[in-house]
Amino acid sequence: MNERVMIAMALAGNPSFLIADEPTTGLDTPVKNRIVSLLQDIGRKRSMLFITHDLAAAARICDRIAVMYCGEIVECGSTADLLSGPLHPYTRGLIGSLPQRGFSPISGMSPSLINAPPGCRFSPRCDRCHECCREHHPPLQEISNGRYVRCLFHD
Repeated sequence: MNERVMIAMALAGNPSFLIADEPTTGLDTPVKNRIVSLLQDIGRKRSMLFITHDLAAAARICDRIAVMYCGEIVECGSTADLLSGPLHPYTRGLIGSLPQRGFSPISGMSPSLINAPPGCRFSPRCDRCHECCREHHPPLQEISNGRYVRCLFHD
């Protein structure tokens, strides 16, 4: 109920852009499904930035997804493309860690945001890491129309 009230308050001023920051966190499944359905309806009428750790909810709501790691975008693209063919090793690991995908955790620990590793921020945990990954911070580059990745050795 509180989430619905907060959404109603946010919409009261009829904004053209809505930021929804973790609106489904801590909700049981039936309530979460109702909130996601409500956000889907809202997203059809206005632009929305949906911030979440819940990839299933993002898949239902979002047209595009940007995956962040250690404070920066590592991959961005259409929801369908990103979820069906992730290019960045972190995105692949994130999707592989979902229960329906085998619940395979990503090895290692997330780095400190205060003292990020040099080079690629994911390099200490990456199974495809080369020496140049530890030395050079890769730019976010467009791979195809609207598809971006921050990796020197993307697929």
